[in-house]
Amino acid sequence: GINAEYGHLLLEDYDKAMSAYQEYITLHPEHWKNAAFLYGLGLVYFHFNAFQWATKALQQVLYIDPGFSRKNEVNIRLAIMFKNKNDFNAALKHFHLALMDTSTSSLSPLEIRFHIGHLYEVQGKFTLAKEMYETILSSEGVPSKVRASTLRQLGWLYHSSITSTIDIHRIQKAEPLLLESVQTDPSNGQSWYFLGRCYSAQNKVNEAFLAYRQSIDRLDRNADTWCSIGVLYQHQHQPMDALQAYICAVQIDSQHSAAWTNLGILYEQNLQPADAMVCYKKAIELSRNLDGEGYFDPIAKLQARIKAISRQLNSKSNTAQHSSLPQIQEAWRLP
Repeated sequence: GINAEYGHLLLEDYDKAMSAYQEYITLHPEHWKNAAFLYGLGLVYFHFNAFQWATKALQQVLYIDPGFSRKNEVNIRLAIMFKNKNDFNAALKHFHLALMDTSTSSLSPLEIRFHIGHLYEVQGKFTLAKEMYETILSSEGVPSKVRASTLRQLGWLYHSSITSTIDIHRIQKAEPLLLESVQTDPSNGQSWYFLGRCYSAQNKVNEAFLAYRQSIDRLDRNADTWCSIGVLYQHQHQPMDALQAYICAVQIDSQHSAAWTNLGILYEQNLQPADAMVCYKKAIELSRNLDGEGYFDPIAKLQARIKAISRQLNSKSNTAQHSSLPQIQEAWRLP
């Protein structure tokens, strides 16, 4: 019966819970009218990342029983799934409904506010995001993880998002927020990465390297961090170190357009146009679905570089090309 499934769910034995729910479906043709059953089934689907099925089950709960006792949790799970699907308006709607509900749930009101702030941020509503983050930070009794995450996002907002131009005053405002974030929760690799980017933008090279190293120690195989380390090495005129960092980035994430672009720039600067061409072509291929973050040039600029390199390669003066860096095929095999 329904109690057996719920027992497995409470014990977090999701495999047994799923078997019990499937058995219940077989034995009870009108299972879709049972809100408690659908709620449990939705949570099991959610656990297994079967979000399409979880969404259907949890929406049905709200439809058949608008006053369901765990309505708050239903709204939170729906919001998380809609956020995961990039349906930001639906996610905001359900997080706001959860925020108005005072019954207990898996997220605290401050955690819900953080999600709302982050949704505003990814939608480009930076003023609303900033206000929400500042509301959280001025609240009483903010748990350290929530405080650290909020400081990180607010710092990154100042660093990169409020206007498109690099403004040293904004970056200087971002730095103490990001520093406080890593002091509050030193285990978060993303915060160290953002701090490294902030130092790098101010040309604080040693501090940037140290922050990136902390990020790598905490984030397993993070392509963004390795790409940023490559940029730093390139600015320091250490081409071999830059090459190894970029190769590391594209080995972790072969779709990392910023790393391919920067690798192309590095090869071009080192007078290896054939290798640069390979990298630029790869970057263009990937640039159709970019999210706007990173160091890459727009597609038109990359296409212009490829045309210039083609002319270079076709001219006789470049037939004997000296390679100061390993060619792309060799570089890929570097330890």
